[in-house]
Amino acid sequence: MSLEVPELHIVRPNLGALMPSLSMAPISVVIQSPALLQLIESSYSTNSNSRIIGTLLGSRSDDGSEVEVKDCYIVPHEEDGDEVIIKEYQHKALYQLYKKANPKEVILGWFATSPKIDTLTGLIHDFYSNTEGTKPYPAIHLTVQAFDENSNKIVTPIIGTYVGSEIGATGKLAASLGLEKSGSYFFNPIANRVESDLSEKTALSWVSKASNTESRKVQLPMGTSTELQQLATSVNQIDGLIDNISNYVNKVLSGEIKGDDDIGKFLLSNLTSKPSSISKESLEKAFNTHIQDSLMIEYLASSIKSQLELSAKLTNIIQDRN
Repeated sequence: MSLEVPELHIVRPNLGALMPSLSMAPISVVIQSPALLQLIESSYSTNSNSRIIGTLLGSRSDDGSEVEVKDCYIVPHEEDGDEVIIKEYQHKALYQLYKKANPKEVILGWFATSPKIDTLTGLIHDFYSNTEGTKPYPAIHLTVQAFDENSNKIVTPIIGTYVGSEIGATGKLAASLGLEKSGSYFFNPIANRVESDLSEKTALSWVSKASNTESRKVQLPMGTSTELQQLATSVNQIDGLIDNISNYVNKVLSGEIKGDDDIGKFLLSNLTSKPSSISKESLEKAFNTHIQDSLMIEYLASSIKSQLELSAKLTNIIQDRN
């Protein structure tokens, strides 16, 4: 007599099965900093502990292995016990308005302002995985936690990204047994990173400085010397990082702390890839020359501007006399 043991089938979203031209590859998520700020703002939009959900928008790579989150918007919903009601009409209306301004961007998945994954998470994920959502690509689920669960204090945002895999009996077996697989998912964590361009990093650095002051304000540099001030700030930051690295290396060499192999490999690969033939005096001379050239160009630009303004005034005076 044989005893049949029930089996749990976990099916990972297989892009290759849905679209033969696409190869199966690990999925990663790139979050643009403006989208991250919108996600954080969504967390602050309510004082209650209720979960806020919304739609993630952006683009995906040709093979579907990487998605880039560029924007998002909140979708109203109601949770009542084991049921969830999503305002589908508002979701579609907002998406149509967004598509008019950004025709190349698509729905990537959804976000929630709570890190918990429960039965309602699967139902919401099923809504975004249908034909009007991300199908045939798997929907991305992103969680953002901006408050401590115990003290409810503001903390550094914690971002989590997942891809859902349907669980339960396979399609034919589920159909023969009359089982409903809707909302049954196993959420696999996937890698994510936040990216910012140079202008965004500059803006974020000033925001960070303002957050460290009592007034929450900071005086931005004005005038033609703005770029030089930013350059000086960047050089000082690099100088501080070099000091930190030197202190770390000295502590490792003296046996004060245990070295990290990954950090050592990273430092070695970067130091050996940079030219070491230039001397300190030559580097200082080249840097000073560059500064002098920059100041000369700034002076010439200011002189030309003054000449043009004077020429315009003289022209107006001559025309008035005639």
